[in-house]
Amino acid sequence: MPREDGGYLAPGFSYFYVHETVAPIVRSQRKESSICHVQVVKERQRPLDTAGAAGSWLGRNGIENITQLFIVGHGGPGRVIVGQELTSKTIVPLGGWLGSFLDPTCKIRILGCSSAADSELRHGRFLVGQMSQSNDRPGYDLLYGLARATNRIVEGALNGQSNTPLGLKGGCRRVYPDGRQERFLGGGIKDPWD
Repeated sequence: MPREDGGYLAPGFSYFYVHETVAPIVRSQRKESSICHVQVVKERQRPLDTAGAAGSWLGRNGIENITQLFIVGHGGPGRVIVGQELTSKTIVPLGGWLGSFLDPTCKIRILGCSSAADSELRHGRFLVGQMSQSNDRPGYDLLYGLARATNRIVEGALNGQSNTPLGLKGGCRRVYPDGRQERFLGGGIKDPWD
């Protein structure tokens, strides 16, 4: 169902936390409205600085219940770059800061190539994200750190992603606040929540 924000979103308020280099693509698909905000994070901006700006904007606009949080940037196994590189250690304060604005049913999605992967293997000309069973699991740790900090389910991409259309595609990982995880297929050429 089309919404006033120019895209197809689940009911409620959607907040996009976006690296400046991908902001034009996100803004071409998601319009600012009463149900959607796109916060652009400048290159090398610190996570806590941007979390403070996000909290201020949300407070000024009376937003108390984000129903979808999207973190959109460039990624690799166990990291996503939104301002600075976010890893399992640096994403926790961001999650803690934004956590008070999240609806109890809020889903968090990290849209960054292979950010949920623990490693990558070459398959022909493509890199394919892997989920590891060892103790070295940077992709799991990234998602789990944010899941624990916010007490919400966090999803991320195992493989490379295109920004158009916006959403998780192909192999993905979902991590719960209690540490459980599962692999699932993102929505492919359509948004995963449709």
